[in-house]
Amino acid sequence: MAITMDMPTPKRWLYLILISCGLAACATATTGTQEIAQSGQSPTNAEIPIEGNQLAPQTLRAGECGLFGWDPEARFVFFATPRRGAYLAEGQRRSLQPSGEFPNLRFDTIDVALGRVEDLDDGKRYPEARLQEVLPDGFTRVLPLRVVETCTMPAQSL
Repeated sequence: MAITMDMPTPKRWLYLILISCGLAACATATTGTQEIAQSGQSPTNAEIPIEGNQLAPQTLRAGECGLFGWDPEARFVFFATPRRGAYLAEGQRRSLQPSGEFPNLRFDTIDVALGRVEDLDDGKRYPEARLQEVLPDGFTRVLPLRVVETCTMPAQSL
């Protein structure tokens, strides 16, 4: 879906905010993540900290793909790559161990249903994604998400 001038103004602003947040999350990093990326090591879930009431911005390594998810209050609460992941529930960061083919990853503690996909210039948007977690009392927590999928270019060798 393209952002057009005939769309209602609030809808245009929502799409622009989501895209801006996605780009900001992809383009910024904490110092620890930058050091790991420069060293060429694979970051672990321990390096996915919390900033305020959301996950800290994440940077993808060269050639890496990621899923970035925001809750209805536009808080960055879900992040996953084929190797690592985390989500924020009730103020607590929960590590994820992904498996399967990207972007249809499976996780050990939650289910993520991406749903309908929309193409973007530099990725994809899943505006109706859902994160589901079975709680210890048997109830299921369902968190609606707005997810953006993006990949970075592989490093070029000279």
